[in-house]
Amino acid sequence: MARTARTAALVSTTALTLGFSLLGATAPASAADAPTPHLDSIEQTLRQVSPGLEGSVWERTSGNRLGSSEPGGADWLLQTPGCWGDAACVDRPGSRRLLEKMRQDIAGARQTVDISTLAPFPNGGYQEAIVAGLRESAQKGNRLKVRIMVGAAPIYHSTVIPSSYRDELLAKLGPAAAGNITLNVASMTTSKTDFSWNHSKLVVVDGSSVITGGINSWKDDYLETSHPVSDVDLALSGPAAGSAGRYLDSLWDWTCRNKSNWSSVWFAASPGAGCMPSLPRPASPPAGDVPALAVGGLGVGIRQNDPTSSFRPVLPTAGDTKCGIGIHDNTNADRDYDTVNPEESALRALVSSATSHIEISQQDVHATCPPLPRYDVRLYDALAQKLTSGVKVRIVVSDPANRGTIGSGGYSQIKSLSEVSDALRGRVAALTGDGARARTALCENLQLATFRASDQPTWADGKPYAQHHKLVSVDGSAFYIGSKNLYPSWLQDFGYVVESPAAAAQLKSDLLDPQWRYSQTTATYDYTRGLCQG
Repeated sequence: MARTARTAALVSTTALTLGFSLLGATAPASAADAPTPHLDSIEQTLRQVSPGLEGSVWERTSGNRLGSSEPGGADWLLQTPGCWGDAACVDRPGSRRLLEKMRQDIAGARQTVDISTLAPFPNGGYQEAIVAGLRESAQKGNRLKVRIMVGAAPIYHSTVIPSSYRDELLAKLGPAAAGNITLNVASMTTSKTDFSWNHSKLVVVDGSSVITGGINSWKDDYLETSHPVSDVDLALSGPAAGSAGRYLDSLWDWTCRNKSNWSSVWFAASPGAGCMPSLPRPASPPAGDVPALAVGGLGVGIRQNDPTSSFRPVLPTAGDTKCGIGIHDNTNADRDYDTVNPEESALRALVSSATSHIEISQQDVHATCPPLPRYDVRLYDALAQKLTSGVKVRIVVSDPANRGTIGSGGYSQIKSLSEVSDALRGRVAALTGDGARARTALCENLQLATFRASDQPTWADGKPYAQHHKLVSVDGSAFYIGSKNLYPSWLQDFGYVVESPAAAAQLKSDLLDPQWRYSQTTATYDYTRGLCQG
């Protein structure tokens, strides 16, 4: 499928980089005319890896607008809770803005509302925002088609019942509003043995507006607690929102085809409604001048491979990715998996496109090992290449004090930062063949810390700071925000790479700068202070 508002044909990465450096001193006529070396590099990669998934799982568009409340505003960046510097987190402007944006977008729906998240179903303030928005739209006379999907981990989410959520939602809407809504609700698991289910977090309205990122719609973790999870979404409108809707069609197509298989799908609908594998969505006209690349993944179980792909990767190995007994390594040892999960190649390409600095903000960069492999070798090799070439790399992950007994249930999967730095140093040594040079590369170019939201070591209630970001930013120009973790996980995920120096500057001032201001006290590496604990 052709890219929306497609620009000139791709040229080599080398030529793009040179052209960007030559043009950098001259202001472009408009943001739409500005060079996009990072998006170009990623798009070139995806055309090699997953050409047959363009338009359904990944798509590049132009003419988008970031969803701020006023022109040029920064509140398209939806942070929760947004109480930087206050360990008591009394005021939570970020959480308020997110809930209001959800309500506002849904209230503007004329035809369709598409929601996805990780189980359990939305509750608390999230559910209230959904109900208020749907009721407002329905009261205007709109007849809506609404889909709500959650991904369910086997056994762990066995009490998440779509029919119960359907009944609760319709009751809250009331008979007048509910009568104007055709509703589908589903809980799905695409592979139990490969731990694969929906992990995307999307609110797509009419294929023209979208909210997405890492934030789960859970009141107990995010809203009704004295130690809220710190997380981030973005909002935008324009053609890129249609890309998100088509991605959800891919998930719903599988779900509808498997709705009779109770071991994979639990499904419920409003009276008389069938399963809706796709939703009508008129073409979204340009809303602004921001280029974006939507990219998701199908995990395991939906499609085995992209038959149109001629991708032949070199799959490096690393002994420290295995932890005793494990399962098949889709991340590091499966070409077919690569072809139906283009987001992983996109994130590696984003890192590889950096020329000056990289900021990574994640829950973790290591998985629960065993049973999963410890880390993505190709991602770490891309970081190693950057560190050896003098690119500055900052990594901030959730406090290991959050480590849970069942994987990421506690918002951390490591015991200490040394696990990350040891693995990174090992990949640099493998690249250079020189252990001393590897140590020097980290000491001169790495910042590594655990997350804090204030100058206090914990929240006021004594609980450690939990971070759930899935964020990568490069060169103060392009960034990814979505639901995809950088550590090995084989879920269905979705996000956007946006290339906009103006938006990247807002991301820096509103998130990356305060994050480092408070987190740097935990650093084990910081090249600016000569801190090197390797």
